[in-house]
Amino acid sequence: MGAGKYIVIEGGEGCGKTTQAELLFNYLKEKNIPCYLGREPGGVKSAEEMRKILKHNSEDISPIGELFGFEFARAEFFDKILIPKLKEEINVISDRSGYSTEAY
Repeated sequence: MGAGKYIVIEGGEGCGKTTQAELLFNYLKEKNIPCYLGREPGGVKSAEEMRKILKHNSEDISPIGELFGFEFARAEFFDKILIPKLKEEINVISDRSGYSTEAY
């Protein structure tokens, strides 16, 4: 049994990562290539809640707390979406990943 691929679109803020991820997703769907469009942080309820906290309360969160919040959301995405989809041989497209954490 093979595995799906994890395809990540990275780049600076406002450069069009989400747009490019959506375009790629739509292209692969048109070609009948199994794929899933996800996002980091987010994608599952708990990660989306953390995303809201990080986005709207960042002035109240310490830098290390913010890092842990992103890693929590990433772990939820990996455990509940990414790994199961890859095992099902579904390609997962995301508009950022751990590389963003390293860059910031």
